[in-house]
Amino acid sequence: MFGPLYDNGASLGWQLPESQIIEQMNYKAKMNKFYKNSKMKISLDNRETPRIKAKTVLKYLILNYRKECDEFFHIAQNIDILELKSFLENFLLITDERNL
Repeated sequence: MFGPLYDNGASLGWQLPESQIIEQMNYKAKMNKFYKNSKMKISLDNRETPRIKAKTVLKYLILNYRKECDEFFHIAQNIDILELKSFLENFLLITDERNL
């Protein structure tokens, strides 16, 4: 399994202070810039490669693993958002700012 597919700490902005999370949530352009500039680390056999743009990885996955991506999107569309929100609200490691 690919680490970047399940280790999504960077996508949650763990390195950002709470005030910046709030600001990005309130300004769509800032949030889009954050995601557009996101980069991923990939390591194989404990050797890390240079960071690459997350968008490049997503394009590669869609082009080369279309069936798997379609299955993922199908599952994602069926997530019960209210149930997920309830779970996250009770998850002690996630602050209110990150639980928007």
